[in-house]
Amino acid sequence: MRANLDMTHGLIMAEAVTFALAEKIGKRDAHHLVRGGEQKSRCGKQHLRDVLTGGFKSHRAAQH
Repeated sequence: MRANLDMTHGLIMAEAVTFALAEKIGKRDAHHLVRGGEQKSRCGKQHLRDVLTGGFKSHRAAQH
């Protein structure tokens, strides 16, 4: 299973992450955050987790 996650750079978990984030930051913001993360992940060949971790920190900082 880990190999599948790594092979897809975590993109296979994008929908689950969106639903989990929606509970905290709202559906619309979660969708935009994860969608942007997917694109960055594909283009930069980075793991979605790593892209979103940075994006989520930026989102939280903007709210405060």
